[in-house]
Amino acid sequence: MRNLLAALLLLGFGLCLSFLDFEPAEVESAAPADTARIEVLRIFGNAGPAAARLALPRAAVFEPLQQRLYVVDKSSRIVWFSPQGQLLGKIQLERTDRGFPVALDVDEQGNLWVADTHNFRVLKYSPDGLLLQSFGSEGDAPGQFGFVSGIAVGADFLVVCDYRTNELCRVQVLSRTGECRTEFGTYGRGPGQFRRPVGVALTPENDILIASGLTHRVQKFSLGGDYLGEIGEAGKGPGQMMYPQDVECLPDGRFLVTEYGNNRVQLFDADGRFLRRFGYPGSEAAGALLSPWGTAVDSEGHAYVVDYRNQRIQVVAGLLASAIAAGPGWQRREGDGVSDHVR
Repeated sequence: MRNLLAALLLLGFGLCLSFLDFEPAEVESAAPADTARIEVLRIFGNAGPAAARLALPRAAVFEPLQQRLYVVDKSSRIVWFSPQGQLLGKIQLERTDRGFPVALDVDEQGNLWVADTHNFRVLKYSPDGLLLQSFGSEGDAPGQFGFVSGIAVGADFLVVCDYRTNELCRVQVLSRTGECRTEFGTYGRGPGQFRRPVGVALTPENDILIASGLTHRVQKFSLGGDYLGEIGEAGKGPGQMMYPQDVECLPDGRFLVTEYGNNRVQLFDADGRFLRRFGYPGSEAAGALLSPWGTAVDSEGHAYVVDYRNQRIQVVAGLLASAIAAGPGWQRREGDGVSDHVR
């Protein structure tokens, strides 16, 4: 009897730690052929102690100074994990009645910047979770916000995108205290126009990449708001997109696009040409994604995919490996250019 109890205790302990001891799995069977040799190293957020379980995670960012992965979920809670998936800390936002944040970024000092979407504001936290700054109010004027749907931190500035149904779809370049330097974009499908801009990233040259979810594309702009080109069209093939939600730019100019509709992440080179992809629709197997919302990358080149409806984070190796580029890359469309809408 004593031996049986010991065995049961060991089994229970093993189950509690299973989210840390995930066996790496190569992504093959139901996945597209070009995802071969991409490995899922571990999965966390969907098991273990209650405090470490995620409730529909919406965004993530990796902070390299302290080696932390920050994740925000639908409970308006920001949690941070070690690269191995151990829970290190959390913040519960004080205003949760309207909604929840959907975008995060970090600065050079390790501070966390939060797009507090439904409260029409931007928040700044110290690495220890102390609120340092809050600015923004609801409105259309420069420095005010609709739903704040994306944020990227530059050297001495912020890039924020916001929208409100069909009335407001724009990008603002702000000082770090919230003063608007430039704003551009209007509602629509043309060059420099958006239908729900939802993800923003900065290239090494400080160009701006914007994922326009409802037009299934990523557009590229100068920091002053000049339209430089775009990639993507509705579809499931390489380089095509369905409801892109996030853009993550790498130090070498390559970038990742996370697609809510296609249940995958695509890697592009700096010229906008397709390189490789990860993910396929599913809810249990490693590599299966269900409405992913974003991707973060650590200093080792591992990708942390926010697997939204599966309520977990998948840590992926091999996605950033070298690959042969395909496709035309950035293309300039004719039409109503963004320069007409820069202020």
